[in-house]
Amino acid sequence: MVKLVAAKCPSCGAALKLKKSDEKVECEYCHQTIIVDDAIACYKLKISGNVSVDGISTNSELIKNANDLLEMNEFLKAKKKFLEYSEKNPTDYQGWLGLLKCRTRNFTIRDNNALFENDINKYYDNYMKTAPNDIKDENNKIIEEYMNPNSKTDNTDTNSDILKNKWVWVIMWILCFPIPSTILLMKNEKMNNIIKYSLIGAAWMFYILFMTYSQT
Repeated sequence: MVKLVAAKCPSCGAALKLKKSDEKVECEYCHQTIIVDDAIACYKLKISGNVSVDGISTNSELIKNANDLLEMNEFLKAKKKFLEYSEKNPTDYQGWLGLLKCRTRNFTIRDNNALFENDINKYYDNYMKTAPNDIKDENNKIIEEYMNPNSKTDNTDTNSDILKNKWVWVIMWILCFPIPSTILLMKNEKMNNIIKYSLIGAAWMFYILFMTYSQT
């Protein structure tokens, strides 16, 4: 019979029962890949208040330190921690998201050089591969706006063109379409003929002008 040991997921804090012989497992609650030894150490920390692993930080300590440094805008120091975490846990989105935030200074800068673009594309690709859908939804707006800065402008320009053309046709049909205007004016027997024919001519002139404008 396989002996199970008590453990705690470093990512979500869920209580687990794991086989100590396994090296890595997937948390049944948050579905993050965790190292069994770290999960056991995390459980011991909960019940004893301290854990010592020969001076080496556990994954939970490492990611906490990295996020703490990030919150203090210590981007270079935080980046080192996130790099170390990502090397140990390449399937955990937290490291890649942290690296993306560090490299872009929380999505506030963009360097026009190949090294910078390669870094953020690598971090972004790995984040998209490993992050759960709810995490992607939470961060999608700011990340997508940063990664695709021209998309908002393009949509605005397209909508502006559509609106402009729509108004051109609306005005042309309401005010300047000559056939209904001609019919209505010709039926008006009380109107002076000079005024009547002047209005008909103006209607046709406006129609021609609007047709020319809309085609250009």
